[in-house]
Amino acid sequence: MICYVAGATGLVGSQLLQKLSIRSDVETVVALVRKRPEHDVSGNDSRDGSNAEVVNKASYHVVNFDDPDSFPGLTGPVYCCLGTTIKKAGSQEAFRKVDYEYPLNLAKMCAKAGVAFYLVTALGSNASSGIFYNRVKGELEEEVKKLPIPAIRIFRPSLLLGHRKEVRPGEMMGSVAAGLVNPLLLGPLKKYRAIRAEDVARAMALPDQGSGMQILESYEIQARAEEFEDSRRSGS
Repeated sequence: MICYVAGATGLVGSQLLQKLSIRSDVETVVALVRKRPEHDVSGNDSRDGSNAEVVNKASYHVVNFDDPDSFPGLTGPVYCCLGTTIKKAGSQEAFRKVDYEYPLNLAKMCAKAGVAFYLVTALGSNASSGIFYNRVKGELEEEVKKLPIPAIRIFRPSLLLGHRKEVRPGEMMGSVAAGLVNPLLLGPLKKYRAIRAEDVARAMALPDQGSGMQILESYEIQARAEEFEDSRRSGS
């Protein structure tokens, strides 16, 4: 099987490239990139020790996200980890292009090809939200749901924990607080628990033959990540 990852150089995407590469049923993981990275994305630290698999299985396909014709023919599931911040994008319009238009274009290609679509959005995604970030994520989810895609998995992580290339002071403070607060978030508050980017990647990489649509909050993502580890230990 061939898998495709958009956003493969980001916090979740780079980990996902590793997790998919260690699956025995995956022959190739195609990273859909705007330009070929100078350094192999397999350089992240990982408890799986999976860098060798990434080197053997990963390939790069340079695409223009504004031009669907630049994409390869899709024959397997597509994993979308595209995302930025308004500060990094420079404007709300530029942010919307990366976080809404590009993922939606990918979803439309999945519908046309008849392949599964795995999408990372965010906690609080809501098309009616007064918060621009949450509203864009929610609008994306609503549009993706309308498409005739055989299987849709939407992952809504809370605060993502992990090492980023760029420094985000607010997230650094949140990471420290998460260690204290997470155990206190019980019942309906479980979806607010911070989660490691590597665990989001594990959850996305879990072999999944189900059809239809599923939306997973942070605590459900964590449980799915543990299923991934269980499946590896059992050799399935």
